[in-house]
Amino acid sequence: FFPEGTTTDGRDLRRFHSRLFGAAIHASSPVQPLALHYPHAEGINPVVPFIGDHPIIKHGWKVLGEKVIEAEIIVCNPIQAKQFDRKTLAKKAHNAVNRALVPRQTQLPQNGHNLT
Repeated sequence: FFPEGTTTDGRDLRRFHSRLFGAAIHASSPVQPLALHYPHAEGINPVVPFIGDHPIIKHGWKVLGEKVIEAEIIVCNPIQAKQFDRKTLAKKAHNAVNRALVPRQTQLPQNGHNLT
């Protein structure tokens, strides 16, 4: 799942919603944080982010029309969910994703302020 609960253009890493981590705690399942990054010559990929009120079909066709889209998936260390409450687990996952993205772009804010 995407714990930010929304999409952004990638300049900020928003707050992770802790309620989304409840199932992992209940099932005593580890959480596997993944960081997604779309490298681009302009820094922020102008095509990939789906933000705002744009129609999803129109956006999908725009993405499919690109000749090349680079994507990086950074696999962070798993977190044992049963050791933490939802808020702590969300914060640990957020920190892991943030650390993974730092080498790829400037430090992302920890406060979760959004661009859109």
